[in-house]
Amino acid sequence: MDLKTYTVLGSTFLMGVFVGAYLYITVFVPNYSQVRFDGDETQIDFLLRGAQRGECNRGDSVCPSFELRSDRTYTYIATYVKNGRQEVVEGRLGKDRFDSLLTYIAAVDLRALEKRSFGACSRIYDTNYMYNLVYNGESYIFDTCNTVFKDSVLATQFYPLWTRLATTTPTSPLLEEGLNEILREWLYNQFHATSEKTGG
Repeated sequence: MDLKTYTVLGSTFLMGVFVGAYLYITVFVPNYSQVRFDGDETQIDFLLRGAQRGECNRGDSVCPSFELRSDRTYTYIATYVKNGRQEVVEGRLGKDRFDSLLTYIAAVDLRALEKRSFGACSRIYDTNYMYNLVYNGESYIFDTCNTVFKDSVLATQFYPLWTRLATTTPTSPLLEEGLNEILREWLYNQFHATSEKTGG
């Protein structure tokens, strides 16, 4: 074998290593580390599940639903026909939007929003948005037909999630925020760790 053959084999090997590492970081690690916790809810800081009911349930249709987790990743299942193919959308909610949502959740009395209200929702024609929120180990059930939640500020914050989560976004922080943001945060943490050690 001559130098040209070694060069081609070497560059092919290096390219394979680079692509493999890139896929590992951006695809395997985020999906593997995703938390899908079905155990003790008292150990969960944040989990929001949403489901629609009403006109979308007509015939053999199944209404949309979603699950938003504490690492900002989500799974959205669009309307589909029973025993048919499900369209599953996965992504990662933006940090600003997620932090804003947490701010609204922390600012309200969640137990008060669970109280029953007398509404006039039709089970067939009106769309009812139902939510199961687990926040700081406590579970809350809300819906837009039968609880006080329907007229709350929190309901107006949850409603746009149906449109937002129906689109796919990168699930990896590397893809979402870019390499510059990851490096900037790492350097910031290194600088502060060094400052604390030196007492500066």
